Amino acid sequence: MSFRIFIISILIGQAILGNPTRYDFSKVKFSQEIMYSMLSGYTNLGKSPIFFSASNDSADYSSDVWMDPCYERFYEVGADYVVYWFVNDDMYCEALVRGNTDTEYNPTYEQKYLARVEHKKTWCPKQV
Repeated sequence: MSFRIFIISILIGQAILGNPTRYDFSKVKFSQEIMYSMLSGYTNLGKSPIFFSASNDSADYSSDVWMDPCYERFYEVGADYVVYWFVNDDMYCEALVRGNTDTEYNPTYEQKYLARVEHKKTWCPKQV
């Protein structure tokens, strides 16, 4: 099985199973094209994407915590989205924050590399 298929299945499975770090995160409902166009309004605050190498034989990508650094970064910067990119069979993630409305930001990678975008669901109790 290719690394890309393996990682995508893990991403889907982990989102379903949940984990304390990524609890309440959901994949956005927009198409790749629409979501990519929206990314021009968001910034990673100059933080480099977190790198997950396909050639790292010691990495355990089947565990339920390997993506935790992505969600930790989300909380660290007060982000709006966690974005996953597949570039040359390696995965990167970054946490994006809404930027200055007068500035257009360039997404880190081309649209063809955009694999998944997640947002944190906000639970609001019903007002009686």
